[in-house]
Amino acid sequence: MWASFSILCPIPGTEQYDDFLSQGLISEPNLDRFDTTSLVWRHPTLTPKQLSKLLFACYRKFFSLRHTLVNVGQLHSSRQQSISTSATSIAMPMFIRYCAFRQVHPMSGGVSLVRRDHANDYLALRQKTYGFKLALLHQSLASPVHEKTGVMQIEHR
Repeated sequence: MWASFSILCPIPGTEQYDDFLSQGLISEPNLDRFDTTSLVWRHPTLTPKQLSKLLFACYRKFFSLRHTLVNVGQLHSSRQQSISTSATSIAMPMFIRYCAFRQVHPMSGGVSLVRRDHANDYLALRQKTYGFKLALLHQSLASPVHEKTGVMQIEHR
């Protein structure tokens, strides 16, 4: 049994993002960070450190030694055990616990540290290539479906 945990991420263009934006909770202007592994909003009561601690506690608790042994035992009892399956059943939880220890999301890299870039690293390149530094994160677009009739409104040009 496997699980993946992530931080709530209000995706730009959704009602949730609009709600968070109107409440002043969005804290990240860089669209690259809206990936469910980065904290892009301010929780009204929990600090970013507390949210991060809770995320990695979920990984440590779920991928416990007991969990690993149960998984290997289930493979053995179902006769699906191969060397690669057994190795994966042991290695993956160990890797995930190692990531939780390092406070790095398991889907955000590998075993060694990776330099985390910043939007400012690319401002000059974006300006030169596209003519702007950062794309603005706007509220979601209005629905093309009329609220009362339920009919899609299409504008012809």
